[in-house]
Amino acid sequence: GTPRLITIICDRAVLGAYGQGKAQVDRAILRHAAQEVLDQGVRSSASQAGAKLLPWFVMLATSILLAASLYLGRPYLDQWLFASPVSPAEAAAVEPTAIEPAATPVLPTEPALPAAEATPSPAVPPAYLQEEKAAMTQLATLWGAKPVHGDGIECLDLDRRGLRCLDGTAGWAELRGFNLPVRLTLNLGDGEQSVIVRRLNAGNALVMTHNGEESISIGRLSEQWSGDFQIIWRPQVEVSNIGPDSEQSAIRWLLKRLEMAEGSAAGIVSLPYRYDAAVRVRVRNFQESRGLTADGLVGTRTMIHLNALAPEAGTPVLVSTKGG
Repeated sequence: GTPRLITIICDRAVLGAYGQGKAQVDRAILRHAAQEVLDQGVRSSASQAGAKLLPWFVMLATSILLAASLYLGRPYLDQWLFASPVSPAEAAAVEPTAIEPAATPVLPTEPALPAAEATPSPAVPPAYLQEEKAAMTQLATLWGAKPVHGDGIECLDLDRRGLRCLDGTAGWAELRGFNLPVRLTLNLGDGEQSVIVRRLNAGNALVMTHNGEESISIGRLSEQWSGDFQIIWRPQVEVSNIGPDSEQSAIRWLLKRLEMAEGSAAGIVSLPYRYDAAVRVRVRNFQESRGLTADGLVGTRTMIHLNALAPEAGTPVLVSTKGG
C-alpha cells in the first residue's frame, strides 16, 4: 500500500545520499529516489495514475523527512529550508563532511603465549668465578703463603707471616690506590662468587683462574661487582694505626712517606718525631688527595695508601709502576 511505498522511497533516498557522500537528503535525491521506485513498481496500466500521484508522494515523503529533522534537531531544518542559494564557487570551497565508516567489530582472540625470554650471557665467564675460600687461598699464594695439608687459607692463618686482611667496600680508584691484588665479590642473582684481580690497566683487568690468567674488561666486572673487596697487605711498621701517641719509629716512617707524597726530597727528619697539628694537616691533605676520609689520623686504609708509595720487595702490585 501507500505507507510501504513511502518507506521504500525514504529508504532509497537515504541510500542515495550515502552513495553520494552527503550527510543529508536533499530534494533532488528524494525526487530521484521516488522516480526510481515508481518506475520500477508502476509499469502497467496504472503508470499514469502513479505519475499523477508522484507529487503527492514527494510531498508526503518531504513531510516525513521534515518531521525527522525536527526530532533530530532544529539546525538541520533551518539549514535545509532557509539556507540561501550557494554559488558553484562557494559549493566547491565547502569541504564535504566526512562520514566515518562503521567500526569493524573486534573479534575475541586467544591470548598470545608469552615469548620465551632469552637467557642473558653472563658478564663474567663462569670459568673466572671461585668460591670465597678458594679465591682467598689463591690470593694468599701471591704473598708466598701455601695451604697446609690441602686445606684452604684464611686470614687468621696469615698473622704468623706478618700479613693482614682488609675487607670492605670501595671503588676502582681506591683499589688502584691500595695497589694490591684484590678479591672482588660478584652478585650473580642466585648467589655470590669471587674473582681475583691480579693486575689492572687502563680498561682491563687480569683475572686469576684455575687455568691461568685471563683478561676481562673492567666494565664487564662492574656489571656484577657488589663493591665488596678483600685484600692482603703487610704493614711496613709494627702498628696498623699512627697518631699522636704512637712510637717515634712509626711517626718517623709516616713523615718520610708524607715527603714522598708531597714531592719533597727525602731528607733527615729532625728529632723528636712528633705527631703535632702540622703533621695532622699534612695527613689530612694526603687523605683528601686519595679520596679517603680526611680525619688527619692514619688508619688502616691510609697506611695501605702510604705503603703503596714505596712497596717493599716481594710485594705483589695491582698497577705496574713500570708500565707493564
